[in-house]
Amino acid sequence: MKVEFNEWDDQPISLTPRQIGNPLLVINYFFNVDSLDGHLKRLTLWRNFILKDAIYKNGKEGPLSLYSFYKTNIELIDGAYLILRSWPDNAVSPATSPNSLLPLNSLLAALTDAELLEVYSALSSMFACFSLPQYRDQLEEWLENGLSSHGAEGFLNTKDFITVYENLQRLYTAVWLLYFHERLKLEDTVNADKIVRNKSLYQLNSSINSDQYEYIRQIIKVITLKLPAVKAIMYLGRQPIEDGKLYLLVIVADDEQRLAQSLSSMIEQSCADIAPVVALVHHAHKFIAKLKSGNSFFNYANNCPVVYMSGDQLIPSPKPLNKYTDKLSFKWERWFSQGKHFLAGADFLIKNDMHGAGLFLIHQSAECILMAVVRGIVGYDTNSHNLSRLLVLSEMFTTQLSGVFNMNGDDKKARFEILKNAYIAISYRDTFEPDTNAIELLYQDINELATRAEEVYNKWLLVNTL
Repeated sequence: MKVEFNEWDDQPISLTPRQIGNPLLVINYFFNVDSLDGHLKRLTLWRNFILKDAIYKNGKEGPLSLYSFYKTNIELIDGAYLILRSWPDNAVSPATSPNSLLPLNSLLAALTDAELLEVYSALSSMFACFSLPQYRDQLEEWLENGLSSHGAEGFLNTKDFITVYENLQRLYTAVWLLYFHERLKLEDTVNADKIVRNKSLYQLNSSINSDQYEYIRQIIKVITLKLPAVKAIMYLGRQPIEDGKLYLLVIVADDEQRLAQSLSSMIEQSCADIAPVVALVHHAHKFIAKLKSGNSFFNYANNCPVVYMSGDQLIPSPKPLNKYTDKLSFKWERWFSQGKHFLAGADFLIKNDMHGAGLFLIHQSAECILMAVVRGIVGYDTNSHNLSRLLVLSEMFTTQLSGVFNMNGDDKKARFEILKNAYIAISYRDTFEPDTNAIELLYQDINELATRAEEVYNKWLLVNTL
């Protein structure tokens, strides 16, 4: 394989900037597409079609599926290369307890005993055989031969062919071990942090026991008395923390003229003496339309307990829950990247002593980052510009973001009030005078918010692509 390559060929040219920043996302995606066993079987099928006089076919899948598998492998090799290159000196690879892998012995046969305990060793030996561009060159040849109707056995370098095949098997298994350890690490983190309010990642608890039934009954009574137009109430669940908020989806009649936002506030204030309620109010036609469109949040809500039904509202049967969709990923990327751009602009303005304009962009950044979380993780397509409301929505699965502002601290509480009022103050008040010190501290707060949001998203992505 003595081929000359361009200098940029030694770079991960198949990956997005986000994947380059966090190559574990490539591994998460790889195992979201298929299991370790499934990938190993597909690889063997590809190898077999290279050697036989037939065009690649996998069941009902046509040859196009081979091109998709080829691209996925190229991305995986690029991601593995980045992981190896960024491995800290003298760092120890994740050690695997043999007992934890007993059910997987048949799938892990591609690695030696030493490599099972030292993932770095497996990746290192893989790239000791061939370079990054050499693997790309080999797989391109594999793709061409797999799509050919003639076997390539007489034209292949047998030694290279076998080595690449065996190294890909070892690569799949090595990155699966990294994936496995990230999952265990996340589970340990979630279990250890359950009682730490600003570090938890959780699901709402939608089960209703005998103790909860009474106050839920009282809440329903208050809502239906205050809002006769209610058609249905879904119990989304309660935060699994002390004094956790209780989330409801409230469906109202289409002829209800009041805005959903004002109805939510009315319900929450009316129920405050019973429990800390968060009411998400929607008209019936919107709820049905969202269900038909396959919206993940409304489908989740439709799988939750229905604690009130008026009797004249038909609701479609629940569909199976999908933890992750490309739509959610797109929404996350769209809003989070925009939030980072606003934050970069704020940094420039503040450094050039333009604090008022900087505060405006800090507000826009915070809104976009929280919008990314609510739309890209919760799956709830809110149009709210209210930062407090967006934080409350993020608390459906984490308190890590609201913890940035630490509402119990007077200084941070005061800064958050400045942030909440920034858009109105800067856009409409003649007498607005920016507090330069508070604005610089707010920039740090939102920078931390962005960091925490990305950490939360990566944890959520790992859990929901298992």
